[in-house]
Amino acid sequence: MKEAEEIESWQLPLGLRADLSTRAVRRIAGFVGAQIIERLAARNDLSDATRQHLNRQLRIRLEEKTSTAEQQASAAESIAKAKAAGKLNADFVEDAALSGQRETVCLALAELARVPVANVRRILASGRGQPLVALAWHAGLSRRIAFKLQTFVMKLPAHALLAARGGVNYPMTPEEMSWQLSCFDIPVKR
Repeated sequence: MKEAEEIESWQLPLGLRADLSTRAVRRIAGFVGAQIIERLAARNDLSDATRQHLNRQLRIRLEEKTSTAEQQASAAESIAKAKAAGKLNADFVEDAALSGQRETVCLALAELARVPVANVRRILASGRGQPLVALAWHAGLSRRIAFKLQTFVMKLPAHALLAARGGVNYPMTPEEMSWQLSCFDIPVKR
């Protein structure tokens, strides 16, 4: 079940299993989305306490979804204003990263690198510093900002951070960074 927390495609088949214990139903509800929780709640073999637990989890997911939509709208507005004022630049990205504004950083990187937001989200969700550093390079950001993105946005542990080569240069060659980006369907023309 531990793997299903990380592999989304396993979650629905797991939630639809007929042989789930009450404990398993409660545990699954802790990491799946609202649709799967609704399907779990529709089961006939649940106690009232388990139904109440599922209802609480469902409310939490719906509140998270609303909060995420509000964050995305706010971030999009912030990006539009910065772009209109000619201030969508490295300083803007650095400030957003230091403030922990993940969605704003995501949209800014997409705009600066001229890549789809979905690709940036996949990079941020990868949990690996290499593709994020490559994306920062592709967006024309400094190595210093790439390090801050790893630290404040991805929140990578110290052992996973890519430090600057020679203290100031990107830790990978342009070819290596192009290859990292190609893994996320981002072509690089330099």
